[in-house]
Amino acid sequence: MLPWELARFTIINEKVVPKFATLDDMDLANEILSLFKEGRKLGEIEEETEYLEKIYDYKLVRGFVRLVTRLCEFEAESPIPPVEIRRELFKYGPILDEKEREEIIQKVNKELGVDSIRYMFSDLDEEKKIIKFNIIKAEDLIKWYNLSLLQTLLFKSYKLTVYVSSNWKEIVRRAKWLGLMYFAYDKPLRLEFIGPATLVKLTEKYGRNIAVLLPYIVSTPDWRIEAEIVLGKKFKRIYKLELKNYKELKAVEIDEKRFDSSVEEKFYKDFISVAKDWKIVREPEPLVVNNRLFMPDFLVEKGNLRVYIEIVGFWTKEYIKEKLEKLKKVKEPILILLNEELGKEKFQGMDVITYKKKVDISQVYKWLKQVEAKYFENVKIDYNIKGDIVSLADIANAYSIPIDILKKNLKSFPGYILLKNYYVSEKIIEKLKQEDFSNKKLSELISSYGNYIVEALEYLGYKLQWKGISDAIVIKEKK
Repeated sequence: MLPWELARFTIINEKVVPKFATLDDMDLANEILSLFKEGRKLGEIEEETEYLEKIYDYKLVRGFVRLVTRLCEFEAESPIPPVEIRRELFKYGPILDEKEREEIIQKVNKELGVDSIRYMFSDLDEEKKIIKFNIIKAEDLIKWYNLSLLQTLLFKSYKLTVYVSSNWKEIVRRAKWLGLMYFAYDKPLRLEFIGPATLVKLTEKYGRNIAVLLPYIVSTPDWRIEAEIVLGKKFKRIYKLELKNYKELKAVEIDEKRFDSSVEEKFYKDFISVAKDWKIVREPEPLVVNNRLFMPDFLVEKGNLRVYIEIVGFWTKEYIKEKLEKLKKVKEPILILLNEELGKEKFQGMDVITYKKKVDISQVYKWLKQVEAKYFENVKIDYNIKGDIVSLADIANAYSIPIDILKKNLKSFPGYILLKNYYVSEKIIEKLKQEDFSNKKLSELISSYGNYIVEALEYLGYKLQWKGISDAIVIKEKK
C-alpha cells in the first residue's frame, strides 16, 4: 500500500479511475532504481529525486521511491537513543577549535560507549545508510506500484464485489484466514466483502487485510472487481471503481494466515484431541441457501450424521443481520459458537454456545452427544451379514453407523455366535473346539487366524497369561 496522499486517480462520470504506471514510465523506474546502492544514505537519494519530481508526476516519483525503499536493509540503529547523544554533544555549546571539538567527541564516546558522530542523527530517515539492496526489474516495480495503488484505493472502500470464474474457493479460504467479512452469491458467482470504510474501529488492520487478499484475486485467470469508494473530508460521497483482468499488477504468493483467528485454531486442535469419535473438516463444501452460498467454518461427522459449526467473533449490524438470515435457513444441524460480547439475544431459536477467549470443547462435545442421541433415535438400524467372520467395525463402516450406536442395537442371526466385536459362524466355532490351543503363543495364533481369535478363545474357555506387554501364552481354564 501507499500513503493516501500519494494515491493517483481521476474521477470520470462518478467513477474512480486509477492512474496506473505504464511502460511509458519505464525510464523513470530505471532511473530511480539506479539511485539505490549499498552505502548510500536515504537523504542523498531523496535529494537526487527532487529534480525528477519537476519532470514527472511527483506522486509517482515518491510512490516508486517509497516502494524501492522497502527493498533496502539499513544500518543498525544506535545502541542508545540518538537524542541522548545529541544532548551530550551539544551541552558544551558552540566549539570553534578543532582540537577541543575532537576532545569532546572522544569524551562523549567514552562516556556513552558508542561512536557519537556515527549515531547522533541515526533516528532521522535521511541519515539511514543502505547496507543491502534487493534488486528488482523496472517492469516488476511498475506492477508492484500498480498493485499498491489499487490497494490504497480499496482502503477507502465501503464495499468490494469480486467476480471470478475459478479459484473462488482459494480466495474465500484466504479471506477467512484474514478475518474478512464477506457474503457469497451464486449465479453469477460473486463474493461481496465489507470494506474498511464500513467499520467504526479496526479500520487500519482490516484495510490491510483487504490489501493482502488483493494479489490472490488478481492472480486468477478471469476476474473483475467493483468497489464503492468513499471520498471527501467534510462531505463524503460514494464513487464506483471498476477493473477487469488488468495484467500490469503484481500477483504473487503472500504468507498465508492458516486460521482467521486464534479462537478458530485452538478450537480445531482441541476438537481433534477431545472428540476423537467425530471427524472434523475445515472449510467444507459451501451450502446453497436460497440461491446464495454459505461457507461454514467446520463440518463434523459421525457416520451419516453431519453437523456444521460456525464461529462468530466479529461483526457489524449489517453483517450479522445477513449472516442470521442465512443461518436460520440452513436445514442441516448447525451450532453457533458466539463471542459472548456480541450478545446471545439475536440468535434466539438457534443452537448457541458462547465463549470468551476460547471455546469450551467439553460443552461442544456434550451438545454433539445430545444431537447424536436424537438423530439415532429416529434412525432405523437394519443390517445383514455374510461370511464366516464379520467384525462390528466393518458393519458400522458399511452402513455408516457409529460403532457405539451399533452395539446398542445388535441383532441375532441364525447360525452365528455374537462375540464382543465379531459375528462368528457356528461351524467356525465347532472347528475351533476340535483343536487344543493350550500353551500356544497368542501372536502366532493371531497371525494364523486373525484378530477375532482372541475373543473366540475367551468364548471357548481359554485364558491368556501375558509374557511381557506384547505377547501371551494361551492356557485352558480348569473346569
